Amino acid sequence: MAVCLVIPGIATAHIHRFSNRGKEKRLAYYPYQWSLMQRDR
Repeated sequence: MAVCLVIPGIATAHIHRFSNRGKEKRLAYYPYQWSLMQRDR
């Protein structure tokens, strides 16, 4: 049952990596992470 719950998350990560040419999609859940993303951009 645990494997069935893990497979969609792994598949989504690989799909995002493939569609973004090797870069993972970055998400900002907290203001600090958002500020780091803005700094890097």
